[in-house]
Amino acid sequence: MEAAARLEEGEGIFTQVGNTFWRSPEAQTGTRVGKASDIWSFGVTAVYAITKMVIFAYDKLEEGVMPEVEVLSNMLSYFGPLPPGLIEHVRDSSWCHILAMLDQSFDKCTPRMPFALWKDVDGIEPGDKEFLGRILNLDPQLRPSAKELLEDEWFTSS
Repeated sequence: MEAAARLEEGEGIFTQVGNTFWRSPEAQTGTRVGKASDIWSFGVTAVYAITKMVIFAYDKLEEGVMPEVEVLSNMLSYFGPLPPGLIEHVRDSSWCHILAMLDQSFDKCTPRMPFALWKDVDGIEPGDKEFLGRILNLDPQLRPSAKELLEDEWFTSS
């Protein structure tokens, strides 16, 4: 367990960890990550296991665009709009500004693509989008705990 950390309720790690495509929104900004960030990564992994899709991947970065910013844009497109709870969690003025600018960038020419409205995604069964949407909530305070997930019908039904 050399790379593991045991976190008590409310504790967090203040560093970027993991691959950009699998990191939570708060981890993209290098702010406090904790159990809710692990729940997010589980959600991204579940999407991959079900669909074989790396949901926040991009084909090519525009010059000068940080990978974290591109991934955050995809997150806001699929699971936005930007919740106040994420801003409160991040607190870093430069990242809060970036998040707000990204959130405001969606319009008729560049619409959001809500995950809940995606159609014909191979592997997605009824109930999957709602379950995954709860896990992939942009506000870390609103993500379910591991205990809540394990008690969810998604896990307990046959």
